[in-house]
Amino acid sequence: MRTDYIDNILLHGYDFQNPPNDITDIVNFLDSEKKRGTIKNYGFSTDQSLDLAAKFFATNNLNPDLIQLPCQISQKQDYVYIKKLNKNGIKVIVHSPFNIGKNSQKNFNNLVRIDSLNNFSSTFNFSIEKPQDIYSILLGYFKSIYSPYAIVTSMFNPSHIKKNQEIINRPALTQKQAELFNQILVEI
Repeated sequence: MRTDYIDNILLHGYDFQNPPNDITDIVNFLDSEKKRGTIKNYGFSTDQSLDLAAKFFATNNLNPDLIQLPCQISQKQDYVYIKKLNKNGIKVIVHSPFNIGKNSQKNFNNLVRIDSLNNFSSTFNFSIEKPQDIYSILLGYFKSIYSPYAIVTSMFNPSHIKKNQEIINRPALTQKQAELFNQILVEI
């Protein structure tokens, strides 16, 4: 790989309900590599529920550096677990922030009604002129509510990458803005 170390390594698609028998051996190996300096952070990636992962860590007395999981607005209970993981020093990487529930497209369409866009512009104090601008709000919401180590989004071309970078560099929503947006989300 032409590098002396790996920044982040994840056990991808980890199944917390059916873990391998040798998970202790695997974690011990990763810990030893971390002590040697060949790995900076290690952890787990899953699409399973965050409460299942948290229970697994507690039951097996594991404290990984990272966990990567989908972070969807429809799973508001994740907020409690993410805050607990952060408090325990586990860095949270979220992906799929634009998936806003089972009826994602319908929910998105409700968010981007012209009256909503005008309301968002005044509430959040930045211009929201077209439906795609709602992504700024969604990323700001995740950034302020979940305080993740990283947010992973799809990026298809250089302009898309630049736009996401601009969005993520904006300040997180204030607590009041996040609460207002949360109220809007409850209504959709």
